[in-house]
Amino acid sequence: MDPLVESALTAAARATGLDPALLRAVALVESGGNPRAVSPAGALGLMQLMPSTARALGVSDPFNAFENALAGARFLRELLGRYGGNIDLALAAYNAGPGAVDRYGGIPPYAETQTYVRRVKAAAGTSPTSAAPSRPTPTPLSGGALARTERSRALTEAGTAPPSNPYAQLPGGLLSRLADLYADARPVRSFLEYYAQILGV
Repeated sequence: MDPLVESALTAAARATGLDPALLRAVALVESGGNPRAVSPAGALGLMQLMPSTARALGVSDPFNAFENALAGARFLRELLGRYGGNIDLALAAYNAGPGAVDRYGGIPPYAETQTYVRRVKAAAGTSPTSAAPSRPTPTPLSGGALARTERSRALTEAGTAPPSNPYAQLPGGLLSRLADLYADARPVRSFLEYYAQILGV
């Protein structure tokens, strides 16, 4: 996975107290780890937020890996809270929407959603159905998943995938500092403003 994407997911997991392996698995199944992914249904970015969900979570640029990962992590943590830490129900709600989970009183009888839950748990190495999210660790700076992933992979193989993120060439230390700043959730509007903060300009 791209180093920038890894940093974004690490920062989001740290900021929300989610298991980094679970968050990474969601990103892999949702978008294949591609921050520029767009699903046929219109879901955007790394963890495939629908535009309305992205707006509700305050995302200004859904293709910014840090913004999208943090918003997706907050949404997933919210769902884990709603379903008492039950990973299966939270993942099903992330894929099919909480309304569908509530309506069926469990994982909806949609093949896509049932496959999605199994794939994410397998990718995360998670077998229990519940694991309450931990509280975020303080720091100094403190759907259609299957179709989406296959489409992203097909675009990459066909050579028509969006260009790789230009920020991926940044030195590792700079990426780490950027991840810390983003995890701090400071009111900064763009990646360039974060970059300016890092450089102290």
